[in-house]
Amino acid sequence: MKFAFIREMDEEERRRPRRDRISISLMCEVLGVSRAGFYAWRCRARSERAEDDAELTEIIQRIHGEHEWRLGIDRLVGELAKGGRRHSPKRVGRLAGLRA
Repeated sequence: MKFAFIREMDEEERRRPRRDRISISLMCEVLGVSRAGFYAWRCRARSERAEDDAELTEIIQRIHGEHEWRLGIDRLVGELAKGGRRHSPKRVGRLAGLRA
């Protein structure tokens, strides 16, 4: 989470003149992470779980849209199960942005 914050800040900082930018080194130091760790994280490929979450989110959005955004978590889980994908209600709710 800290690394993602540093990346977002760096993208914003790139719009500023060089002399007014906050360096990545300073951001890492303030947040208590190593600069090398940040650069390693930035170059790392997305995890298998993140890839699966992205795919599942697209499926959930499609199903939810087909039902005019009226399905709750339990019904979304049921619709996913009909398609052969079994996932916990907690995960489906997190990816769908729904809460009970």
